[in-house]
Amino acid sequence: MLELHGENEHFMATVTDFYAVYSDGTEAKADPFGNNVAFACADCGYPVLAVARKNQRGSSIENTSVCNGCRQHYVIEVRETTHKIIIYRAHEL
Repeated sequence: MLELHGENEHFMATVTDFYAVYSDGTEAKADPFGNNVAFACADCGYPVLAVARKNQRGSSIENTSVCNGCRQHYVIEVRETTHKIIIYRAHEL
């Protein structure tokens, strides 16, 4: 399970222009802006929205973002020091 520690402890990130990748390292088609990240579902390509704020959609396994195309659940990890967003399928955690 993904836990927020260190740089993600407060988890209120501005992610504009961060690089987004899926957990396998492939580049994600994503549009990070403010504290929101819109990205293409890795399974069906449908748009998914996650919010880089504690207790918001996509911020934890308890608060996943859900693809409305195929119902896949996602969680994001923001790595502020490297300006990167990692997009996980919830079942991977």
